[in-house]
Amino acid sequence: SSALKLLTAFPWKSTADSLEKEAAKKRREAKGVYEEMGALDYGNWTSDVLWPLADELARRTGKSPQMFGPAGLGSRVTIALVDDPDKRAYEQESLEIILEEKQALYDDYEVQLARARQEAAIYKANIKKQNDAIRKLEAEAANKESEIEAARKAEEEARRAQELALQRQAQEQSDGGQDSSSSDDSSSGGSSGSSGKSSGYASASSYSGSGGKGQQIASYACQFIGNPYVPGGTSLTEGADCSGFVWRVYQDFGYSVPRTSYSLRSTGTGVSYSEAQPGDVICYAGHVGIYIGNGQIVHASTQRTGIKITHATYKEILSVRRIV
Repeated sequence: SSALKLLTAFPWKSTADSLEKEAAKKRREAKGVYEEMGALDYGNWTSDVLWPLADELARRTGKSPQMFGPAGLGSRVTIALVDDPDKRAYEQESLEIILEEKQALYDDYEVQLARARQEAAIYKANIKKQNDAIRKLEAEAANKESEIEAARKAEEEARRAQELALQRQAQEQSDGGQDSSSSDDSSSGGSSGSSGKSSGYASASSYSGSGGKGQQIASYACQFIGNPYVPGGTSLTEGADCSGFVWRVYQDFGYSVPRTSYSLRSTGTGVSYSEAQPGDVICYAGHVGIYIGNGQIVHASTQRTGIKITHATYKEILSVRRIV
């Protein structure tokens, strides 16, 4: 096909072999063109042959082709690849647009980064503020716990001191009663047998001269503080449960009361807690105790704590019963 193109381009007569050789030579020369020089020299080529090659080179290089010299036989034709001003301006404008877009994107990244840093600083400050508040609350809670623990210990010490004082008072009354009458000692012995008491505890009759009957009952009951709680028990010394404790104390004074906490809630006369007096029975859900005054009761509490003094309102009061 190359030979036929050359044959139509050159008007003189020649053999096909010589034309083919000439075409191969021109192809080799075209491959050796130095594009850096800005011009391509294809001697003895006609414009009909060179233009397609020039267009192809222009397409590959991005430059516009221009041909110089006559296009006749035996001429020396020069193809110059020159810059296209319009194309160059378009490319420059495109590059500037791309640069502006990239710059805007970069600026936007800078703005986002600055905003992110600002938000991070605010978040960090808020975290520090919250941590300071948490530490402050923890310190306040620790102080409150310390205050509560100190109050609890003080209350426990006061309760123990009161229990010891009541025990000493009961012992003193017991000693006075035993010295005053031998008949009381005999009565005490009989009562002790029924109560399970050992020597050293005052009898109920020894309290006959100390205040009203209710106060006598309360004082008598307090001498058993510290003795054990025993489920189902009725012994003031060996152990009793809550209703067994109340039942035995009142029986020692000659009063017959129910044996269960449920039944004790309906015995005697009901009064309000504000009217409670020493010796009254304070009834709770499943539990009872004897009021001793000053907002306190003596009761057989639990197997762990035994017979002890507790605030009367330590849990909801269902009924206050007056027996004497």
